[in-house]
Amino acid sequence: MAALLLTACGAADLLWGQVVPTASLATMLASYYPNLVIGPNGNNYTVANPVIAVNLQSPNDGGALRQLDVRVALGYAFNKHADDLIYGGPAVSGVLNEVVPSGSAGYISGYDPYPTANDEGHPVKAESYLTKAGFSPGQITLNLVHLTASVHLKIAQADQAALQAAGFKVNLIPVTPPNAIYTSYLESPTASQTGACGIAETEWTLDWLGNNGRSVIEPLFDGRTYGPNSRDYGDHDNANVNSDIDRALTSSTSVQSATYWQAAPQTGHERRRDRPIGAQKQAVYHSTRVQACQFLIREREL
Repeated sequence: MAALLLTACGAADLLWGQVVPTASLATMLASYYPNLVIGPNGNNYTVANPVIAVNLQSPNDGGALRQLDVRVALGYAFNKHADDLIYGGPAVSGVLNEVVPSGSAGYISGYDPYPTANDEGHPVKAESYLTKAGFSPGQITLNLVHLTASVHLKIAQADQAALQAAGFKVNLIPVTPPNAIYTSYLESPTASQTGACGIAETEWTLDWLGNNGRSVIEPLFDGRTYGPNSRDYGDHDNANVNSDIDRALTSSTSVQSATYWQAAPQTGHERRRDRPIGAQKQAVYHSTRVQACQFLIREREL
């Protein structure tokens, strides 16, 4: 926030390597700060966040998360609209129904396996799936691992409230420093197998827009990479998904590869291992001395 104040008063022209703190965005948007620039333009996002990683290896409650109906219940439980507002609303944030955000390879327009009114979740329907799986309200306890910086705690609390309204019992597991959520939980098979992490709030920042499947879908969905330090946070390992990734990587054109980039995460979603919640743009701030400032992202073609 100190860097933002320096820029606002003209002591600096741009924030190098920094974005506007999320906690400050709502006020700045409401007050219309003329030197606030948000991008990329249109229906394009640079961060998938939060994406809920579901630990199918957890032995808790008799391995409840391994049951498809329990994972479907998770899909209907989250109030994505509430999280969207915490991140600043539609000017900077959007609801995400698949791990791949708009503007990236593999995105499927209109895809929504768990539609709810106003994206606010459907606790009654979620609880009905828990009942179908043989569980009573409060019988399944989820250890929700989350970060604490910025608005992460508010997001975790909002998600806890939505999940509990749907019949889950939720323990919040705060993690500091930030890298510990990966080293101690998401990239640790031991943490998965002991149930220390039931679900976790993750994020994925895109390296570039456009034909970027190798930097998004491959690390997140290729089960052949699973193990210590893997980015396969959802424990994916499906032969069809792996094959689609190989075909996308070896396609001769981006048009041809796009078909396989779409197929790979869709198959992964059908196995109900990730719960995408939202996606955000980037917000930067410049001083009044900087003129005609625009947010530009060049798509990288491979």
